Amino acid sequence: MNTWRNASLAVTAVAVLALTTACGQGNGASTANGQAVGNASPAAQAGDGAYGSGDGYGSDTAAGNAKPAGQLAVWDSKKLGKVVTDSAGFTLYRFDKDTASPPKSNCDGDCAKVWPPVPAGSVTAAAGTEASVIGEVVRADGTKQLTLGGWPMYRFAKDTKPGDANGQGV
Repeated sequence: MNTWRNASLAVTAVAVLALTTACGQGNGASTANGQAVGNASPAAQAGDGAYGSGDGYGSDTAAGNAKPAGQLAVWDSKKLGKVVTDSAGFTLYRFDKDTASPPKSNCDGDCAKVWPPVPAGSVTAAAGTEASVIGEVVRADGTKQLTLGGWPMYRFAKDTKPGDANGQGV
């Protein structure tokens, strides 16, 4: 059974909210809200400073340069269905071993290197979605992680360009 879920599976569950899976651990406070997404197309392309313009998203995160998701979007993948992305067009994931109620991340250490947590911060719901599903959870290291519908959100280090969904089923 896969422990990583695609953003498209969540869209069905939370009114066009696509959650994928990743890892993360938090053992503390969280907001009452989860996440929301919309139907905008990916805003950035590889090579323009977006994630993946180097050797993958994970290299930015390893350097401590993880970026908030910004304007969320939903795109319709022929293979996966509706998928939630960040403002640069990178797929967001959820981890089946996390919990949404209460929100809790269970991915630290090596897991968080492969599945960088999406920082909470300036996040805007996608067009046509509920802003009330956007929230945050405090991770074990004290940082705040974005949640959608209560689920902690992650990126996949091997997604190197907008539209990649290489973490699905990993």
